[in-house]
Amino acid sequence: NISNKLIIKQGIQSVTQELVRQCLEYLSEELDNCPNQPQKYFQEIVLPDSVKCIEANAFEGFTALKTINLGKVEQIGSAAFKGCINLSEVNLSSLKTIENETFMGCRNLQIASMENVETISDKAFMGCTNLENISISKDKIKSIGDRAFKDCPNLTYPELPKGITIGSDAFDHQYWCAIY
Repeated sequence: NISNKLIIKQGIQSVTQELVRQCLEYLSEELDNCPNQPQKYFQEIVLPDSVKCIEANAFEGFTALKTINLGKVEQIGSAAFKGCINLSEVNLSSLKTIENETFMGCRNLQIASMENVETISDKAFMGCTNLENISISKDKIKSIGDRAFKDCPNLTYPELPKGITIGSDAFDHQYWCAIY
């Protein structure tokens, strides 16, 4: 019986889509009880402190994923967690940039902490329909890309600094008007 936890070994500095594919291939071949599509099985990914980078598409489509600690990760590539529909909370405090489509379609994501983030790229959180709270530092955030928070109807509008660059449709339209 295998655990629903995927553990990346100490010493790995960069998690690539190929590395993840090889891990899943190994698990499918070596373990009797491994499901046919293991990326739809793992609920938790454990990264050692040595991991500084998660490259593009590395965990895309890990539909069962609920938990990942990104504490020491300094860079995450485009669409790295795209479609991880059960991911509920992420701490992105060591990142400066959130790339295109990184968390797109993570519909159960509720909280995203990103106090050191300077740039949120296009469609980074698009379709995160349960996203309610994002923590952004007004002193650090400089730009939010096109459709970055599009289709996030439950999001509490963050306080943003003057002079920030905001792309088209960065937020759902309801955030741009208020009646007092």
